[in-house]
Amino acid sequence: GENSPHTVFGPPADLFVIAEGGVRWGLAKGERSGRLRVGGWEQTDVARDGVLGGYVTLDQKVWRENKEDANDDQGIGIFAQYNGSDSDRDPFFRHHASTGAVWKGAIPSRDDDEMGAGVSWVRVPAADGGAKESEVAFELFYKVQITEFLSITPDVQYVANRSEEHT
Repeated sequence: GENSPHTVFGPPADLFVIAEGGVRWGLAKGERSGRLRVGGWEQTDVARDGVLGGYVTLDQKVWRENKEDANDDQGIGIFAQYNGSDSDRDPFFRHHASTGAVWKGAIPSRDDDEMGAGVSWVRVPAADGGAKESEVAFELFYKVQITEFLSITPDVQYVANRSEEHT
């Protein structure tokens, strides 16, 4: 079709370009690592005008199971993220925010497994120019680490939609 791999260097040669920078830190003598990332992106040729956006993500370990072992990354971490896009041109979303927590090694015999929960909100433009749509999603997951390179992640989500009038 029109979007098969042979179009990589020909029409429709749309691109998704992203740049990111950030900082890392350690609190409580390195026990609680964290990082802040800021990035920007452009998707070319969406509705022939392109779309610009940006994001900021904060990750923070709040509890580490084995404080004496600097290489042990088991414990609980939290995250928060915000994404925004060019509201005049993005057909998919305008604003997105999410937060949640992940616990690595919650089951004693499964040190590399992770379980987590999160909530996400997104505002999308209405196709007809009327009411804006938004979604709130609640998510639970458990990542089973089978080998160093293979994992399975069952994931359950509940998504609630609602309309909002233009203000």
